[in-house]
Amino acid sequence: MHINSSVNARKRSLGYCSLMLKNLNVEVQRSTVCDDNTSVTVKNGTFLLDKHGPAVVRTIVASIGLSGLYFFCRSIRLVRRFSFFKTVNDIPDEFFKKHIRLRGIVSNVDWKGRLVVNHIPIVKLPFTGNQDSELLIHLAAVNLEESGINWLRHNLSNNYIKFELLCKNEIDNSAVCDVSVKYKTLPMMMKNVNREIVRRGLGQVIDYTDNEHIKALHMIPRYNRLVQNLLLSESYADKRGVGKWKRPKLVEAVSGYPSQIVDLKRNLELMYKFRQPFGHPLFRGITRAHQRFINKTVLVKDNNVEEALKILNKKLSQEKLLEIYRRTRYYEKPYQQRNQYSYEICKAIYNEDMNRKIALISRKNRPDRWPGQY
Repeated sequence: MHINSSVNARKRSLGYCSLMLKNLNVEVQRSTVCDDNTSVTVKNGTFLLDKHGPAVVRTIVASIGLSGLYFFCRSIRLVRRFSFFKTVNDIPDEFFKKHIRLRGIVSNVDWKGRLVVNHIPIVKLPFTGNQDSELLIHLAAVNLEESGINWLRHNLSNNYIKFELLCKNEIDNSAVCDVSVKYKTLPMMMKNVNREIVRRGLGQVIDYTDNEHIKALHMIPRYNRLVQNLLLSESYADKRGVGKWKRPKLVEAVSGYPSQIVDLKRNLELMYKFRQPFGHPLFRGITRAHQRFINKTVLVKDNNVEEALKILNKKLSQEKLLEIYRRTRYYEKPYQQRNQYSYEICKAIYNEDMNRKIALISRKNRPDRWPGQY
């Protein structure tokens, strides 16, 4: 029995081992099949990449190149090189915003000092032929004199210039530009026409009362920098005394000294204050009339301004004091008095009789002062 049981156990163990071997063979076969499938897929992928890969890469590179070429063709640099403008209205607004510099030949200078320019593109296409244009160019921030217009006609006619677009003048459809021209002695260098005009005294910077000028100063930084340079050029011309800043000759200056001295005596408040108390001849009428003028101040009830004006004008005209106070400049502001009646009369007379420039002084004022001190 013991022998039989051992034999049966051995049979069972052998059967178990055979089953294990069969399972291992099945798994090995499955793994070989999977490896074969993966190798087949890898081979198929590499075949597709080898076949279509270069075409895909070429397509991507070509598309990137075409898109770059498209954006470059749309850029201002290329448009500036090939574009031709007949009038200022043909120039895009983006050119003015980016202050593009164009070039051309001056064909004429009109009576306002505007340059009539024939535009020349940087790259001229062969099939376009000869085309004429009339761009009206206005020198930025410069108010030209008649001598300045003649200088432009003499020096810029039929000359090659470069002009930087700053803004557009909607009134006369002209471009406000910073213009440069070549030196005659040094053709490789350019000089600024705007600064040259102001530097020679043939024009001056536009007055600050011009609204378009003020708007351009606040909105365009390059215009602001140009105005600063023009102001330096204007001060240089004023110091040299050239053009419109030209000073008279020695004989003319000496002959004009008496009138200049009289004007200085009349206009300088400091000299007036020093000389008025001492009874200078120029102010003799005012100083002598001062005490009498205090006495002629009237106080009326109920603020009757018309009656006060009538009495004062009558008394001043009788003593020939009215003409003196019409000529003087030192009674422009009435002094506020402690007496309410006299203050209101002074204020009303000053407002209604501005041309005569009479300031009434009440008896409250100290007699040892003169009107210029208030």
